[in-house]
Amino acid sequence: MPTNAADAVTAPMCHARGFALVLLVIAVTAHGRSGSQIAFTSERDGNPEVYVMDADGGGLRRLTRHAGYDGSPSWSPDGRIAFSSSRGGRSGVYIMDSHGRGARFVMPGFEADWSADGRSFVVTDSGRGAATRLYVARSDGSRRDVLEDGPGWRRRAEWSPDGTRVAFDSNARDEDSGIGDREIYVVDADGSGLRAITPHPAVESDPTWSPDGARVAFYSSRLAPDPGIYAMDVEGGDARFIALAGLFATDPAWSPDGGRIAFAGSPMNAEEPRDIYTVGAGGGHVSQLTDHPSLNTDPAWYDPAFARPVHALDRDLTSWGWLRRIALAR
Repeated sequence: MPTNAADAVTAPMCHARGFALVLLVIAVTAHGRSGSQIAFTSERDGNPEVYVMDADGGGLRRLTRHAGYDGSPSWSPDGRIAFSSSRGGRSGVYIMDSHGRGARFVMPGFEADWSADGRSFVVTDSGRGAATRLYVARSDGSRRDVLEDGPGWRRRAEWSPDGTRVAFDSNARDEDSGIGDREIYVVDADGSGLRAITPHPAVESDPTWSPDGARVAFYSSRLAPDPGIYAMDVEGGDARFIALAGLFATDPAWSPDGGRIAFAGSPMNAEEPRDIYTVGAGGGHVSQLTDHPSLNTDPAWYDPAFARPVHALDRDLTSWGWLRRIALAR
């Protein structure tokens, strides 16, 4: 009980601070050490399934259990997961919660990446003949518009953080060159401004944006200095090799805070089983997160501390904002 006026004032403040500290501890405990999670595809149980683990490799849990293919996860801003599945004879894009519950079919497609505003996907699906197309689709599957089409196939499409561009890899070169080797392309959200940002004779694939949208990391088979993960400015400049200590590295995924890159790696042999690793965004220390003699690929990073709520975004900067303005202009 307070014994004087000063105590009467400070006692409630101490209780309030203590209560705030308890809430902070509860919040940290609820999300794990940092709240940062990595979803990925693994065949450790004999079939491709979606798993999630803490960003330090702990807390591994299996989310899908199905005889068909389940893989290629992508996080929504509120922590749901989109993934590709061949379950039930209905192949396409599905959505589930972060515990693997409530999986439901959304639309046809091979791969889908959730936009930062949570309203749309960029989806890879069949095109003419053996070609594939890129589509922009509402996240509820109610509408789908062609974003990029042409000869060859497209894969690993990913929204830029501001929703105004899409990066992807493709074996479709410029119109006068026909079908060529795989390169990284960027296209504006309205389908204009298509350009290759890695015009190199090597195979370039698996693009992922830095959180500030200024750089793209990707896999390259170039021999100098080594095949592996590279990063470069989207607007041009030399690609910088991110040293990976003798690992054959693919499937990069930039962390939400921009500090590290997750990837699938094996000891310089594409035929070996792969594990999930992380490395500093500028190179340096490599951490191995999984250790299993199976194929572990497609890491996708999520941290609620860096998620952008839908209501905080300007509608004109969202992917559907761009498409809506285009439709109105027509």
